[in-house]
Amino acid sequence: MFYPHEMISRRNLPELTPKPFPKKGAILLDVRTLPEYAEGHAEEAILMPLEDIDFFKGVIKEWRRPILTCSGTGVRSKKAVRRLRKEGIPAFDGGSWEKW
Repeated sequence: MFYPHEMISRRNLPELTPKPFPKKGAILLDVRTLPEYAEGHAEEAILMPLEDIDFFKGVIKEWRRPILTCSGTGVRSKKAVRRLRKEGIPAFDGGSWEKW
C-alpha cells in the first residue's frame, strides 16, 4: 500500500484500512521518509515517517492491531517502537525494511 505523505491528514487517515499480515494481524509501518519509501518498500507497508508518529498516534490506537515498524537500518524503527509503546500501543521492531 502506498500513501503519499502529503495526502495523509487527521481527517482521512481513519478511513484508511491497513492490510494486516495474514495470520498475524500486525500492521507494518515504514517510518522512513517519502523519498526513501519511493525507492523501494515492503508491499504491505504503510508509509508513516517517524516525525509523524506522534501526530497520528490516536489513529494508530484506533486500528487496535499490533504495529510492526521498519526503517532503513532499523534505528528509526526502534525509536518508533519506543514512542508507540509509551502510548500503550503494542509495537514491535521489524528492523530494516529489506527483510520484508
